[in-house]
Amino acid sequence: MIRPGLFILIPIAITGLSAYCGESKQVVAKSQDTQTVAAAPKTVLQTVEKDNPTDTTAPASTITWLDFESGYAKAAKENKILLIDVYTDWCGWCKVMDRETYTNAEVIQAVNKDFVTVKLNPEKNRTYKFGDKSMAADELHAWLGYGRTFGYPTTYFMMKPGSTEERYSQAGYLEAPQFMKILTIVLGKKS
Repeated sequence: MIRPGLFILIPIAITGLSAYCGESKQVVAKSQDTQTVAAAPKTVLQTVEKDNPTDTTAPASTITWLDFESGYAKAAKENKILLIDVYTDWCGWCKVMDRETYTNAEVIQAVNKDFVTVKLNPEKNRTYKFGDKSMAADELHAWLGYGRTFGYPTTYFMMKPGSTEERYSQAGYLEAPQFMKILTIVLGKKS
């Protein structure tokens, strides 16, 4: 029996209980497959803009957010998982996740150790070039979800940028303990 709030891995899917802005469906994507998901609610942000994509080692008290192109290149170079936080400026749950989850000390430590972090707003008029690809922001958002978008916020994980296109996603806002479980599941998928 599965208890409410317990995350389980269903053939390559991440499961939990979520709140998010946008579409009301809860989905986790992996490759061509799509699994239905339940995900749940509740982060200091430092953003490194395209104009200043210098590689900064984040202090222990913050997560350093890179733009997509810089983060992709850094994750490929360092053989780390690329964590992409897809948000919009108007999304209330995105702001709560920034304020509550991404400021949690345990989340900060885990993310800074094992991931390269990127913020992506698909509503911005911008083209991203990475690997052999070039995409507008909204196209990149759809590409990350294997052709589907899942509302906001959605966290995507690119397992080996530059060598494979394997990606996972978790739609919706997650409190820090739930997000830590997702990070552990994703790290367990890295081979």
